[in-house]
Formats: sequence, C-alpha cells, structure tokens
Amino acid sequence: MSISKTRQKLVDVARQLFAKNGLENTTMNDIAMQSGKGRRTLYTYFKSKEEIYYAVIEGELERLSDKLDEVAMRKIRPQDKIIELIYTHLSMIRETVVRNGNLRAEFFRNIWMVEKVRKHFDDAEIELFRKVYTEGKEDGEFDIDNIDLVADITHYCIKGLEVPYIYGRIAHGMKEEDTKPQVAKVVYGALGKFQKHYARGIGKAIALKFAAEGANIAFTDLAVNEETEQEIAALGVKAKSYASNAADFAQTEEVVKAVKEEFGSIDILVNNAGITKDGLMLRMTEQQWDAVIAVNLKSAFNFIHACVPIMMRQRGGSIINMASVVGVHGNAGQANYAASKAGLIALAKSIGQEMGPKGIRANAIAPGFIDTAMTQALPDEVRKEWINKIPLRRGGQVEDIANVATFLASDLSSYVSGQVIQVDGGMNM
Repeated sequence: MSISKTRQKLVDVARQLFAKNGLENTTMNDIAMQSGKGRRTLYTYFKSKEEIYYAVIEGELERLSDKLDEVAMRKIRPQDKIIELIYTHLSMIRETVVRNGNLRAEFFRNIWMVEKVRKHFDDAEIELFRKVYTEGKEDGEFDIDNIDLVADITHYCIKGLEVPYIYGRIAHGMKEEDTKPQVAKVVYGALGKFQKHYARGIGKAIALKFAAEGANIAFTDLAVNEETEQEIAALGVKAKSYASNAADFAQTEEVVKAVKEEFGSIDILVNNAGITKDGLMLRMTEQQWDAVIAVNLKSAFNFIHACVPIMMRQRGGSIINMASVVGVHGNAGQANYAASKAGLIALAKSIGQEMGPKGIRANAIAPGFIDTAMTQALPDEVRKEWINKIPLRRGGQVEDIANVATFLASDLSSYVSGQVIQVDGGMNM
C-alpha cells in the first residue's frame, strides 16, 4: 500500500471511530488497532490525536470542495450556477455533520479548531464564486461593481446559514424545489440581476397592453416569472413565462422553438432586453462595451434569426425593436448604449427591406425620458433637468410606449415598415 493510501486508511478509520465514540473517547491506540497499522505507523503520519482530527475535517471539506467544483463545471447559466452552489454547500455540510455521528458535537464545540482547518476551503470557495460572478458579469447577467466583495459576502452569508440549515430551522417542512425560487429572488435582488425583458417596466406594460387587445403572450426573462404570467393570464389570454438568456444564441433558438410548439405561431416579436454600463469612452472597459452590445443588440439578432423563418412560413409578422433617442442622437458617457440602440434601428430597417416581400414588417421605437424604476432612482435635480428639456414638460409613461407598440404590432400599421418612432414628448424635434 502506498504512503498516501496508508495515510488515507488511517484518516478513514479515525473518522469512523470519532463518529462512533466521539473525539474525547477515542485514543491513538484505538486508531492504531482498528486500522491494523500499529502505533509506529500511525505516529509516522500523525503526532497527536488533534493532528489526525484536523486531517479528518480536511478530508470532509475536500468532499465538499469536489462537489462544488462539479457544479462550477456544469454548462449552465451563471445565475443558475450560483443557486446550485449555495444549495450544494449547505446540503453537503449537513450531510457531513449528520454522517459523522458523535463527531458533530465536536464540530460545533471546537468551532475555532475547525475554522483553522477550513481556511483553505473558504479561500477556494470564495475564488469559485469570483469566477462565476465574473462569468455572469461578462454575459450581462449581473450588475456587479466589486466582484471580490460580492464573492466574500456570498461565502460568509452561506457560512452563517450552516448551523440553522443543519438543524432544519430554515424553510421547515418545505421541499427544496419550493424554496429555490425564493432564494433566487433574494440572491438576484442583491446581485443586481439586471437584464430586462417583459417582466417589468416597458416590457411588462407592452405585454399587458397586447393582452388587453386579445393577444396571447409568451415572454422571456432570466428566470421564470409566474407572478407576471398570472397577471397577464387574468386578462383572459394564454400567457407563459420562459427562462432564457436573450444574449445566448443557442438558448434563444431553444426558447423560440418551445414557444412555437406551445402557441402554434409567432406573429409579433418585441426585442426589449436592455442594460446600461455607462462611462466615458476613455474609461470604458472592454467588458462594459461587450456586455451592453451582447444584451441590447445581439439578443435582438438572436430572436430575429430564430423567429423570421416561422414568420416567413406564415407569410407575415411584425418585429419591433426597442431602441432609444440616445440611439438616434447619441449621448456623452453612453457610447456603448448609444451604439447598441443605433444598431437596433439599423437592424429594423435592414430586416424591413429583406423581409418585406415575405409580408414581414420591422420597426423601432425610440423612447425618451420614461418614468421607470431606473429613471425614478435618479436624483431629483437630474430628473428636473431632463423634464425641463421636454416641450410637454413631463416624463413619458410606460403606457405611452405600449400604445405605440400596439400600433406597430396591429394591422393599423400594415403599411409601415423600416421606421423609427421617437416617443419623447417632443424632446428631439
């Protein structure tokens, strides 16, 4: 037997004895006899019972670390990966404590001894969170300014939940699949999961307006939004929420296929995913640029690419890109955002020319200053300055955008294609 296997054998035997008899009631002699290796071999590897106890804890933490690495390697979205990492950590800690019998008493009583051993594990887990958060930020799923800080906070928050989770004091009586959506809301809210589809703001207003006119609604977001789905369905139409990252080409193809199978046709497409990562050009990072272009512009390409073949077979359809007045006129400090919105306008015009013979229309809406959660968070003086520039002397409402979208989606605009309509209260005449 090799040296490493001999050492592992001693650790395994020690763990079993600690679990059965407890740390205090187990002696080095017990471990030597139970392992069949003898005292000389045992003391070759471990000078004391405390040293082999450390090795037992290290071994248990390595099991947990291996499981976390498996989750991190899975081909799933960063936002899903974070939730799976949280649940894997907690469930593995509970399994470790429960399976070690009497050792769990020592686990809690000698918490500072355990802390010394698990520092390496803690550091490794924090680094794992850093990698996932970096991936999510680059993909446009998370709006995180300080990844290192967020990774630290996530790790220590989970660590603080270990004891109540082990004792079943959290979500008592609930199934894991029922708790995950609630945990996701807390985590995503803290992380600034910021990709916006139909689930809120302008997108939600459009979906509700379309539904009020009798249209069935399929909408996407990074996570299924049952609340909005029910609100739309209450208007007497069919509604379904889908989880999908619009910036991901393959995921978009899959979700469009699922929508077609569920609804039978796709007559209207509204491309509304959008984020901002503002900064002056000289200070703008490549990540800021890529994230905005991916979410704002590439997402529209993804959905148009997937939906156009369906509309062609139907010999008709209306595509609406949600642009911005910034895409028409530009704006200092928003080069990435302006470029993405200008791209949406040009994309609509190009698709209108290509697909016109097939009965497919494509247009863009360029909202101005609209009252949403994002603009309401601006300082009062900034809001006042904006409104003073608007001839109508007010910010627009999401319903103003929804009304124009309804016009472009309906037969009322059957001879309108390749146009950009500015809905800005006359701000840019």
